[in-house]
Amino acid sequence: RDLAVIAGCPNDKGAGVKLSVKQNDKIKEGMPLLTIYSENTRKLELAIAFAEKNLENIVETEKVLVEEFN
Repeated sequence: RDLAVIAGCPNDKGAGVKLSVKQNDKIKEGMPLLTIYSENTRKLELAIAFAEKNLENIVETEKVLVEEFN
């Protein structure tokens, strides 16, 4: 499943994923890679859990930080 879909896209207008890095950018420890937006707390929790579990398969880094904004 797609991370943005889990967050509520395309039905929830305030849901989505914003990437903070571009291809070939150097990633430093503690640097946020993306921001997840959701109109629903439960969908946001599910999206964060999905990202924490699956993003290391996509991004080659030791730690993925996801910040929750209320």
